[in-house]
Amino acid sequence: MNKIRSALSASLLAVAVGVPMHAAADPIPVDLELVLAVDVSGSVNDPRYQAQKTGYIEAFRNPLVHSAIGSGVIGSIATTYMEWSGATEQSQQVGWTQISSAAAANAFADAIDATTRAFSGLTGISQAIDWSVDSIQNNDFAGTRQIIDISGDGTDNTSGDPADARDDAVAAGMTINGIAIEEATSISLTDYFANNVIGGDSSFVLTADTFEDFEDAILLKLQREIDPNGIPVPGTAALFGLGLLLLAGGGRFSRRIAGAPAQRPTVMA
Repeated sequence: MNKIRSALSASLLAVAVGVPMHAAADPIPVDLELVLAVDVSGSVNDPRYQAQKTGYIEAFRNPLVHSAIGSGVIGSIATTYMEWSGATEQSQQVGWTQISSAAAANAFADAIDATTRAFSGLTGISQAIDWSVDSIQNNDFAGTRQIIDISGDGTDNTSGDPADARDDAVAAGMTINGIAIEEATSISLTDYFANNVIGGDSSFVLTADTFEDFEDAILLKLQREIDPNGIPVPGTAALFGLGLLLLAGGGRFSRRIAGAPAQRPTVMA
């Protein structure tokens, strides 16, 4: 939000002194700044990695996401695709990109498709959140909303504390949402994410039972994040109905969706 205030102040100053408002120093206004933070730790083998990556590619090629982007007041979002693993392993695979058309969304999908895997180490959720906060604060955009989208298949096993990183992100005005991929865990990763990872305004975690379910899950999740007015708040019967419609083609994912504990209880479909 500080970037938004700076942009407004710069605009008012430009009007007062007659300076062109398209000066390079001005952040670009968008409806949403979105970090796609993707777990590529050692438990994510090559088929799982490809399934997760394909989910993001196909989502940005989907007309439902194109429509969600166009529905905003500005009709534009800024997003970046990064991969993370251990404490010092964060890689921005596709840089911050403004998307305001189907063609731009498809080009972003192509850019993701062209990347190669960055890491295969430990699971540093805390540091991935810290990296994402810094990236949002230092990009060239000013979003009315700022979301960090964490996908993962395990708990943090580094020295960091995801809850502390989450609290710092929320204090900075950001929201963290998650997809918990339960395939490789022996605990409820959805509950772990709900208690330790997600936070901020209307935050939620969505469960994918397996990596094969990820594509359906990320499509629904991105629609909700990009157009919160078009997709009901997770946990409602309407959202479950939409999930069923999306899954009619044969894919599936668990429709168990949890919000941050202080906001709403875990919901079972």
